[in-house]
Amino acid sequence: MSSTKNTNSTPPKHSFWQILQAGQSYRKIFPMRKELAPVFKEFYVIKMTQFAIRTMPPLAVFFICWALMVDANIAMATTAATFALSTAVQCLYWLGKRALSPLPLGMLDWLKDTHTKLLETDTPPPPLTKQPNYQELAVTLDMAFKALDETFIATL
Repeated sequence: MSSTKNTNSTPPKHSFWQILQAGQSYRKIFPMRKELAPVFKEFYVIKMTQFAIRTMPPLAVFFICWALMVDANIAMATTAATFALSTAVQCLYWLGKRALSPLPLGMLDWLKDTHTKLLETDTPPPPLTKQPNYQELAVTLDMAFKALDETFIATL
C-alpha cells in the first residue's frame, strides 16, 4: 500500500532566508495607518523593527567596546551584543511568517470586499490567489488607501 501525502492542507515550506525576505517585503508594503493598529499587530511590530534596525547595531558595538575598555567579561558583552543584533532579525522573521500565513475567514471576507471596491473604482487590484495570505491583504489595503476615498477609511 503506497502512502500519499495530502499537499493541499500543508503549508509550503520556506527557508529561513525566504522568510526574512518576506518579512522585509511585508514591512515595506504594509500600510502604516493608525486605523489599522487595533486590528493588526503588524503596526507595532513594524515600528519595533524600524527601531531595532536603527538602534541595535550601534548598541551592539557599544557593548563590545565597553567590555574591551573596562576589562569586563567579553562573553557577557558578546551575548548582549548578539541579543541586540538578533532583535531586528526576530521581528523580520515574525513578519515573514505572518506575511506567508493564510488569512482567517474574517480577514478573507474583508480582502474580497476591498478587492471588489477597488474593481468598482477602475483600480486594478492584484489577482486573488487560491489561498490568500497577509502579504496579499497588505498589498490590497495599500492600494485601497491610495485609491479609495475617506468612506473606505470610515468603514474600517
